[in-house]
Amino acid sequence: MKVALVLAGAEEGGLEKHFVELCNGLSTNGVEVVAIAHEKYANRFLSTVVFQAVNLARGRHNPWALFSLFLALRRSRAQVIHAHAGKAMAMVASLLPFLRQPAVGTVHNVKSTTRYLSRFAGLIAVSDAVVGKVQHPRLQVIHNGIPQPQRPDAANLFALRESLALPPRPLLLSIGRLVSAKGFDVLLDAWQHVSTAATLVIVGDGPERQSLEVQVEALGLTERVRFLGARTDVSALIALADCLIIASRNEGGPYTLPEALLLQCPVLSTRVGMVPDYLPADFLCPTEDVAALADLLQQHLSDLPALQVAQQPVFARAACELTLSAMLAKNTALYQAVLAS
Repeated sequence: MKVALVLAGAEEGGLEKHFVELCNGLSTNGVEVVAIAHEKYANRFLSTVVFQAVNLARGRHNPWALFSLFLALRRSRAQVIHAHAGKAMAMVASLLPFLRQPAVGTVHNVKSTTRYLSRFAGLIAVSDAVVGKVQHPRLQVIHNGIPQPQRPDAANLFALRESLALPPRPLLLSIGRLVSAKGFDVLLDAWQHVSTAATLVIVGDGPERQSLEVQVEALGLTERVRFLGARTDVSALIALADCLIIASRNEGGPYTLPEALLLQCPVLSTRVGMVPDYLPADFLCPTEDVAALADLLQQHLSDLPALQVAQQPVFARAACELTLSAMLAKNTALYQAVLAS
């Protein structure tokens, strides 16, 4: 089976990480893969993946971008096309009348315009929340799975803590691009109301970093909050942490969730994306609700050992369902079903 996967953006985030891992994983599992994406990703694929560099970062209605994508899809000679996220799906949908292959699309977030989704032979939703907003006869939830992260040994974790000069008190971690959608400003507002002695470490970079640092100073949180910027040792930081916090306003399938759960790091979160599919209500709060988030943090951070025990069933389920192998098997089964139909 030969599949052409399409990514339209040129960002650095969970969507791009998912796209690369899916392409490489499918290729390792015997699927012929053609990856169509921006040239900046060229060196991230295995040698078994055929990469076609196409700049789709321009507008989705840009004639040259659409023509370039059309040519790439024709060259691919793929049996199935798989477009990722709204922009790529809209572009592929506009070309389907001129192509012979059926297409699958992965819906990460539902936008106001969804009429083009009916042109796809199959749809993947990254969460139950997406399912409730999309109507399609072949719609399947496939959560973002990841390779099993490796947990460093105790000595390496101790060395990491020492190198970061972190105080010997509980460590809370929040990870993501420093943009409005991730809700770091809400998290900081809530953090000032949490009395538990703990350090909040924020990992990531982005356009809001300066404003967030100003907010930390204005709230008097400089001794309780650390910004580490972008890091390549996120798995080690999660293994070191006592809890991961997701405070997003809007989210599809946050990559940090499976990574934390597979490393058996408890998670507290706003009710976004795929998170409620795994975390019971006791570990969730509404989005953009400072008081509710502060209450959630205070309640569980006051007894972190109990939180660890309470999330053991969540860890066990994640070990079965949020792995890369589980995700690859479900994607491959959907491709086969689309071809069979």
